[in-house]
Amino acid sequence: MLWQISLLIVSVALVIIAIFLAPTLMQIRRTGRKIEQVADNLNAELPEILENFDEISSHLAGILYQARENVEILGDAATEIKEMVDEAANFQKNFKKKVEEPLVESLVTLSAVSRGVRTFFTVLAHPENNRPE
Repeated sequence: MLWQISLLIVSVALVIIAIFLAPTLMQIRRTGRKIEQVADNLNAELPEILENFDEISSHLAGILYQARENVEILGDAATEIKEMVDEAANFQKNFKKKVEEPLVESLVTLSAVSRGVRTFFTVLAHPENNRPE
């Protein structure tokens, strides 16, 4: 009799577990169907996506290559501009040494000579005002 009661308890427990597991199994089955649909959609659209991705990648590689070339060209242009600025600065220094300084000295000398000549003619024209007493 004990054996029969045990068997009855186990049977009732299995029925209860089966009743509670039925909705879970149904949900697992629905989830499996949805996963299958997603996989089918993915299989259908994935080749196009990969093709677009390859096309985008090749365009991007071309753009990056062009950008590198442009950066190199800009670097060369910047170097040339720097060299021109250095040459202009050197020209200005040489011009100042060779032209400006002698020109200023000549103007100072010319101004002094002019004052001297003016003073000479002033003294020559008015000798009575310039004699010491």
